[in-house]
Amino acid sequence: MGYTNIKSSIKTQGTLSAIKNDICVNLGGLAALEVLMPENKYIGAKNDLEQIEKWVESTVNSGLLDNEGITWNSLSDQERSQIAHNIIPPEYQRAKNIISQHKEEVLVIAEALRKNYYVTGDQVRSLLVKNH
Repeated sequence: MGYTNIKSSIKTQGTLSAIKNDICVNLGGLAALEVLMPENKYIGAKNDLEQIEKWVESTVNSGLLDNEGITWNSLSDQERSQIAHNIIPPEYQRAKNIISQHKEEVLVIAEALRKNYYVTGDQVRSLLVKNH
């Protein structure tokens, strides 16, 4: 898994839409497991979900939810849960839809990664061109 600096990303992205895109991307691995290997759905999900929780918390703390002056720590557990519920499930569903729509491409890249462990962006583009 890669490392994403949440605070600097929020500063550079600056919009809720951009942060939701980042959350969707970070949910891609978990979504791919559910779509491609549902029996292994939750393997390795803990770190992904912890990362997503940090994104949601930072989104609140940065004021991107029209909540000026409100911080994550000032919210009740119920309010935190509601905010997370409003953001995470729709982005998870979007990630699953993207994986489902591009299942063949994902499988080609997964096979290349299985064989080589590492592929570059150029190699991914080449694989995708060959398989279309």
